[in-house]
Amino acid sequence: MKQINRVYEGVTNYMRSELPDAGFMPSREDPDPFGSKFLEFCRGIEAIRFVFDGMESWFLLEFCSDINSEPYPHWIDVRLEMLEFRDPAEEKSEYLLDVFREAIIKFVAEYRAA
Repeated sequence: MKQINRVYEGVTNYMRSELPDAGFMPSREDPDPFGSKFLEFCRGIEAIRFVFDGMESWFLLEFCSDINSEPYPHWIDVRLEMLEFRDPAEEKSEYLLDVFREAIIKFVAEYRAA
């Protein structure tokens, strides 16, 4: 759980510092008591969110071009990584933080240019 929290907090803190530069503001956060959680940012009808799926042990960065679409918004995977507990915790945490920071940097760069 400590490894999950380290990665989740590291990535979401990074999102809070970087995404506003591309016009995305925090809109929703859901820390599920069963282990899953997400943080979502919106810019108009567009959204990006970081998710930890507690059941499958996935970290996921997703994008939605129309958060208001009916009946449900369509989310597209930007980056997906599985947390494998047999990996050395410190190394895997650093790897995941680097991977998702890089994905966010690329995402922000595209939206700053748009």
